[in-house]
Amino acid sequence: MSNITYQKIWMEAQDAISDILQNEIPAIIVEDVLPTNKSVIYQNLCAAYVKYIQIVAKLNICYDQIVHPQKRRLVRVALDASMGRLIELHNDMVVFRCSENHFFDDILTDLKLSVNDMEIVIPKYFLFERALELQERERTLDEILEKMGAIVIHTQAQETTEEEVGSIHSPGTNVNETSEVKRINEIILLVQCHERARQARARLRHLLEMKEREERLIARKGEPPMFTPDEAATIIQKTWKGYLGRTLIKKLKEEEKIFLGMKLPHEALEEAKRSFQMVQLVEAHRRAIQERHEYEYEDAITRIRDRILDKEAGTFQEEMQDKIRNWFHETFSALGDYPDYPFEDEGGSNLIFEGKLPPEEILRRIKEAAERQDEPPAPIIPPEVVELMVQESNFVPILTEQSSEYENVWKKRDESHNPHQRYDESIIVEEKRKEVREQIRIIVDNAMQVELERLKDALARERNQKRTKVKAQRRKPPVKPKPRKKEKDLTPERTFESLYEELVVNGIIKKFPKVSMTDFIGDYNYLGSYLQQSQEFDTPLALADIRRLVTQYCILPLGSPKIHEIGPQIPALLLVGSSGSGKTMLAHIVCSEAGATLFDLSAINLVDKYPGKDGIKMLLHLVKKVGTLLQPSVILIEDTEKMFYKKIPKEEKYMDPKRLKGSLSKFLKGIWPNERIMLIGTTRDPLAADYGLSKMYDKVIMIPKPDYASRSLLWSTFITNSMGYDLERVDISLLSKVSDGYTAGRIRNAIITVLTEYRKALNKSRPVETLEFINVFALLDPIYKEEEDAHKMWYYTLSPLGMRYLDTLEAGENV
Repeated sequence: MSNITYQKIWMEAQDAISDILQNEIPAIIVEDVLPTNKSVIYQNLCAAYVKYIQIVAKLNICYDQIVHPQKRRLVRVALDASMGRLIELHNDMVVFRCSENHFFDDILTDLKLSVNDMEIVIPKYFLFERALELQERERTLDEILEKMGAIVIHTQAQETTEEEVGSIHSPGTNVNETSEVKRINEIILLVQCHERARQARARLRHLLEMKEREERLIARKGEPPMFTPDEAATIIQKTWKGYLGRTLIKKLKEEEKIFLGMKLPHEALEEAKRSFQMVQLVEAHRRAIQERHEYEYEDAITRIRDRILDKEAGTFQEEMQDKIRNWFHETFSALGDYPDYPFEDEGGSNLIFEGKLPPEEILRRIKEAAERQDEPPAPIIPPEVVELMVQESNFVPILTEQSSEYENVWKKRDESHNPHQRYDESIIVEEKRKEVREQIRIIVDNAMQVELERLKDALARERNQKRTKVKAQRRKPPVKPKPRKKEKDLTPERTFESLYEELVVNGIIKKFPKVSMTDFIGDYNYLGSYLQQSQEFDTPLALADIRRLVTQYCILPLGSPKIHEIGPQIPALLLVGSSGSGKTMLAHIVCSEAGATLFDLSAINLVDKYPGKDGIKMLLHLVKKVGTLLQPSVILIEDTEKMFYKKIPKEEKYMDPKRLKGSLSKFLKGIWPNERIMLIGTTRDPLAADYGLSKMYDKVIMIPKPDYASRSLLWSTFITNSMGYDLERVDISLLSKVSDGYTAGRIRNAIITVLTEYRKALNKSRPVETLEFINVFALLDPIYKEEEDAHKMWYYTLSPLGMRYLDTLEAGENV
């Protein structure tokens, strides 16, 4: 696409932002809202949520492909703020409905959108802007792992006794030569084994062919012909006509599918592949142009700023001093005394330059300062009420300012002289001039404050008054958060490289498979709102909803420092689901999409590592220190219920699974907004844990078993990925019904079991049948209803959000 096309997409996104900002909902307490109004406010929140998803998708395209460096900076502000507002709206929706599950059927119909438009787009800049850093980090990890492999081999070689060495080598033989000879002997043995196996297979094949030939000769010897020539011709004709008929029916079926839009013709598929490859090349080319324009822009910023400092700084200083002195004299003429200098937190001398401090304003401020001392303090909202509030947004002011800048600068700007979309020098000059003026203003303010004090002293001497210097009474500063307590560094003398290597060697930092969110396959629940009306409990989440929740709770905050710093804080997330539901895969997806480092603190992974309280303290210190330097970071604890066992089973006592329990809570409280570290826990048996499990994690996501739509999508996708094409004799609908109750992992394992490389090779001569998959399912255990009910019971009786949902149902207040 061209620059004009991306400009139009940006304009559409900005118009949508302007429209949605006019209908923003103010901060309110939910309990104070009438029941009739709750539903209206909830629907408005859902509508805004859907619109922000569309805005984020458009802004992501613009930021990825627009080559103008100044436009990209403004788009980046809007993109981060829109994603942050998206998370805020979802939190407000959860407050209203007391559930993570929401239905957007009516809204999608009104906006003429499909359910696929509800997919939250993950910004590409999370990985592209850190590509070199991530490559270097992966290379370092591979080097350490390779070094570990060499150390293990060397250690095993050293365990060989001297007698064994002496029996193999003569005195005076070099140890290195010995290892080399041993390695060559192992290679020779391996080659010999493979060659003997090949010969045996060839001999068996030859014997089978000889046996088959002998059987054919015996069958033909002394027997009359089975058919007459006419009968043989008839059989051949039947076979040939049957083949022609089957081929014709197959062709007609293909044409019917193409006509109904169920399948694309082969030519269209090839054209789509070529078009997709061309789009990827064009996008890569535009990113290269982005880098070149960015370099030119950075160079221009330095050059223009230096030029303004050299040529205009002196003029700025003289103009400011003259205006401030004139203000001194005008105020003295009107009030008979010199004024107090304006506070820096109010803008300093900018108030003078903007004409906001005439004599009348100074008198009004003096009266207000006297009245302000008698004002009562602002009421404090209790914490339990804060949880039931639609919070005031931290991102709406950013969006408002960004939208205003777009309207004033870019909306009607004539860029006919800039077809290649390089930087605009006039905007740089204006911005740097403001920046230099602000620097000069601070210097001038300090000098003029001294001059004002001297004028006041001179006036006091003229009036024969002794002037006592009184410190200026400043306004009471706003309440600031408690200063961060500096943590004691337990490893002050060690380098980062040594700490990183230690964690890799001990298996704490792990290499994870690269998977994207599209690999977590699942469809939407198309009957969610209908089923909700006939159920006592909340409708289970669909697998597509799981993708959306994990994206907004984990990937967006970890990928964007701005969202993590001022957006809603979610330091810990718990994934609850049966075996094979995709809990660990989701953690790997978060690391892959956000470019995060994975720390594995599972109980089984910590056996015989960092023993004792001091060991755990050192472990968490290393994780915090290295994780902060390598942020974003993800801490994964699989089978996290083991940490909160009511009673540790005898067979698991060797793991000491509860030793992290107390220290981890303190660790999570010590994570600050500017530290992108997140804890992800997984469990398949939450009832085995005590109440501390739900208290540890801020959010709980229940991963359900796949419904029919998701199972159908899983079967078709897995089979296509394995074979490269659809299997004609496999009934996907039948398999989707038969596999009811099985997780995505079980379905995938069944496909892997059936579609081996040998079976794929035989597919042309003996096509794969549906029964082959069904036979495999007889050996697999499904998710039984008891296990599913146990997960529901835990969620609605022990998780905070589930208990609140039941309370609202009993009170009849759920929207």
